[in-house]
Amino acid sequence: LSNLVEEYVYEFGWRSVRDKVSYLQAVHGLVIPAEPGALDALDQAEAIRHLVVHNAGRVSREYVKRSGRRDVQIGELVSIQEDFTENVATSVRTLATEVFEAVTAKYLGEADERPSDS
Repeated sequence: LSNLVEEYVYEFGWRSVRDKVSYLQAVHGLVIPAEPGALDALDQAEAIRHLVVHNAGRVSREYVKRSGRRDVQIGELVSIQEDFTENVATSVRTLATEVFEAVTAKYLGEADERPSDS
């Protein structure tokens, strides 16, 4: 059982944020009202994370292809603006709250409980 759980979590981790939300909705029947704009920001943040970790922060052909951005040049350092970072942080918090509420509603029957701000 431990190996099955590990494999499930490992495979789930390779999905994009958008695909993870879709999976939770389709397979587990969770109702997650994720905003498309928030998912876009999180997908963009994940793509930038890959650049930083795997390409020393430099724009790659794959990044341009997947992100659709035309305002960057291959090989240049990716620029991360403060407003983008703030938007991503808000999107993470919002999505985490939505997932928490969806799981709580489905499995505990408490739709309006929210985690504290501590």
